[in-house]
Amino acid sequence: MNRRAERSARVANVILVADDDLYIRSIFEVALGELGQLIEAPSGDNVLALYKKHNPDVTFMDLHLPGKNGQKAMQEILDYDESAFVVMMSADAVSMVVQKATNAGAKGFIIKPFVKETLLKYLRLCPTFHLTDGEATSAARA
Repeated sequence: MNRRAERSARVANVILVADDDLYIRSIFEVALGELGQLIEAPSGDNVLALYKKHNPDVTFMDLHLPGKNGQKAMQEILDYDESAFVVMMSADAVSMVVQKATNAGAKGFIIKPFVKETLLKYLRLCPTFHLTDGEATSAARA
């Protein structure tokens, strides 16, 4: 069974957040914790192993991770699963950086700081993440 089919067969939504900043990871927990299982990676070194273990629907990844940077970690994920839904994040949002990430396979780019609605937008775009209208409305208000 391919990875996309494995994800669509799951009951729970799975979100992988790769960011070395505990505060950013806690924002994800508060903003999205009720919408699925949240897996955290504080460095780029273990992102691929966590991806393989948890098979997330969506991965939000900081560009500037300690150890392996986000660009390298994203490439490893895409080499393993070409249908992976990876969204890169950074405060470093010059157009060349954003273009490089999207050209390499990122489904989007979030500029830090961000608002909750931006995260929800990418959950809606992810083809394997199941978000009801009620959940989206409730999460947007929280």
